Amino acid sequence: MKARFFLIGIIILASLAGCKPFKKTPKAEAGLLDLSGWDLKKDGIVKLDGQWEFYPDMLLQPVDLKNDSLQLKLAYLQVPGFWNERPSPHKPGYGYGTYRLHVKGHFPDIIGMYILDAGSAYKLWVNGVLVASNGRVANNAKDEVPQLLPLVQAVKASDEMEIVAQVSNFFHSRGGMWKSWTIGTKEQIFHQRDLSVIGNNFLVGAFIILFIYQMFVFFLRRTEYTVFWFGIFCLFVAIRVLITQDRYFYVLFPGVSLNVGYRVEYISAFITVVLWGFFLHTVFPKEFPKRAVKILAFTGIVESIIILFTSSYFYTSIILWFQLVAFIVLLYCLFVITLALIHRRTMSGFLFFSLIIVLAAVVNDTLYERLVINTALIIPYTSFLFVLVQAYLIAKRIAKAYQSAENLSVELNLANINLEQKVIERTSELETEKKKADDLLLNILPAEAAEELKLKGRSDTRSYDMVTVMFTDMVGFTRISEQMDPKLLVAEIDHCFSAFDRIVEELGIEKIKTIGDAYMCAGGLPVPGQTHAEDVTSAALRINAFMEARKKEKEAIGEIPFEIKIGIHSGPVVAGIVGLRKFAYDIWGDTVNTAARMEQNSQPGKINISGVTYELVKDKFKCTYRGKIDAKNKGMIDMYFVQG
Repeated sequence: MKARFFLIGIIILASLAGCKPFKKTPKAEAGLLDLSGWDLKKDGIVKLDGQWEFYPDMLLQPVDLKNDSLQLKLAYLQVPGFWNERPSPHKPGYGYGTYRLHVKGHFPDIIGMYILDAGSAYKLWVNGVLVASNGRVANNAKDEVPQLLPLVQAVKASDEMEIVAQVSNFFHSRGGMWKSWTIGTKEQIFHQRDLSVIGNNFLVGAFIILFIYQMFVFFLRRTEYTVFWFGIFCLFVAIRVLITQDRYFYVLFPGVSLNVGYRVEYISAFITVVLWGFFLHTVFPKEFPKRAVKILAFTGIVESIIILFTSSYFYTSIILWFQLVAFIVLLYCLFVITLALIHRRTMSGFLFFSLIIVLAAVVNDTLYERLVINTALIIPYTSFLFVLVQAYLIAKRIAKAYQSAENLSVELNLANINLEQKVIERTSELETEKKKADDLLLNILPAEAAEELKLKGRSDTRSYDMVTVMFTDMVGFTRISEQMDPKLLVAEIDHCFSAFDRIVEELGIEKIKTIGDAYMCAGGLPVPGQTHAEDVTSAALRINAFMEARKKEKEAIGEIPFEIKIGIHSGPVVAGIVGLRKFAYDIWGDTVNTAARMEQNSQPGKINISGVTYELVKDKFKCTYRGKIDAKNKGMIDMYFVQG
C-alpha cells in the first residue's frame, strides 16, 4: 500500500514541477500564423498548427505560387490532419498536394525547426529556400520513395516567412501533414531533439537490459516461463520504442525500407499485447485459462498475417480495428487482474494499478494517432513504469519461491531433528578432537608446514635466500641454577620464554626451538617477507626491555635475576622437518651458526648484530659500531650494538 502511494506521489510531484504559467498558443487561420505577440526566447517553441493553404493534386514550388497565370485550386486544411478525412475530405488517401503557411512575427536571424514526418514524403521550402526533405515526392506510386524521419533544421528567418511543403502519399491509407511541426530558437529546438534522443535511448537501453537479464534467468531455470514471456515482451517494447519514437530505427538501419519498417511497427504493437497476455497467464493461471491464451495467440497470428501479406494501404486503413482488438484484450486482462485481486493473489494490486495507466495511455495514443487530440505518444513511457512493476513482481515471485524452499527445509529439519542432533553431536566431538590435534600440531610446526604435513604426510625442506635469525642466552645460567630450587628455576624460564613467545608472535616471527636456557627464532620464514630484519630487531629490543623490567622485580624481592645476551644475523637458510617421529621444524645453514656467534660475542643486556643485519636495519634503528671482532670459526666480523 505504501508503495502505491509513493508512486502516485512521484507522478503528482513531477506534474507540478512541469507546470508553468499558461499562455494561449496562436493558431494559423486561413494560411496565416500571426506570432507578433509571441517571443520565442521567452515563451518557448510554438507549433505550426492550424489552417494551412492546400493545393490538391499539384506539386508547386514557391515560385509557382507567385505565378498569377496558373489556375490554382485553393483550399484550407487543418494541420496536423489528413487530407482524406473529415472535416475536409478533399481527396483520397493516395495522392499529392502542396501546403503553404505565412508566418508573421519577430524572429532571430536563425531559428530552428523540428520537422516530424508527413504522409509519406515531403519537400520543404522556407522563404524560397529548400531546407529539408523526406523520401522522394512524386505524383505517382512508382516514382515516390516514402520515408518517415524526424528532422531538426536551422533555417534563416525573417519577420514574414513563407513555408511551402510538397507532400505525396502512395503508401499509407491516410495522407497529409499528420504531425505538428514546431519552430523555436535554434538552441531550443536542438535541446528538444537532444532530450528526445536521451529519453529514447534510455528507454530502449532499459528494455534491452531487462530482456537480457530475464533470458539469463530463464536459461538458468528453464521451467520459469514467467521470466521468458516477460523478457520477450521487453524486447518487443524496445523495438516498438525504437521504431516509433522519433523513428530512430531508420537512422540505425538506413537500408530498411519503410514498407518493412511499418510492418514491424504494426506487428510489434499488437504482439506486445499478446505477449503480456502470455505473461499474465503464467502469473495467474487460474484466472487466465489456457483457452483464452489460445484465442489470444490465434488473434495475434491473424493480425500478423494480415499485416505481412496485404498492402500497406489496406492494413493501415483498418488500424482502428487492430487498436480496438488490443483494447478489448487489455480490458480482459484488467478483468483477470481484478479476479486475482479479489482472490488476493500476490502483487495483483500493483498489476491493477499499472494496467490502468497503460489503458489510459492506449486511449491517448489511439486518439492522438487519429488526430482527435494533439498530445504526444506516451505508451513508451507508461510501458517503462509498467515494466518496472512487472520486474518487481517477478523478483518477488522468485523471492517467494526461495522462501518456500527455506520453509520446506525447516520442516524437513524439524522432522529429522533427532537424527540431525546426533549427527551434530558426533560431528562436534570430532571437530573438537580435530581442533585439539590441529592446535597441537600448529603449536609445534608453522601453519604452512603443518598443512603440508597433513596433506602429503611429509614436509619438504625449503631454501630461503634471506632470513634473520636471533639467539638469546641467559647469562650465568649454570651458576644461578645451582643456587635455585629446580621447580622455581623451570618456572622462571617458562615465564620468560612465554613472554618471548608472545612478542615474536605479535611481530610475525617464527619460533624455532629452545635448548635449555637458549631461545631461537627467525623472521622471513616460512612465508618470505621484506621486513624480517626490522621485525627481529624490534623483537630483540622488546625482549631486552622485558628482561630489564624482570630484573628489577627480582632484585626488589631479593631474588637472583637472569640477564640475557642477544645475537642476530641475516642470511640464507634451509628450513623444514626431518625424521619420522616427534616432528620438529628446524633451520640449518651458516647463517644459524653466525647468529649463535653473535650471541656469544654479545654482552649482558645488549643486542649484538652482524654487519649484514646492520645494512638491513641501519635506517630504522640507532646502532653503535663495535669494530671487527673475531668470532669462533668465522674470523673477523663487523659487529654492532643496537641502542634503540
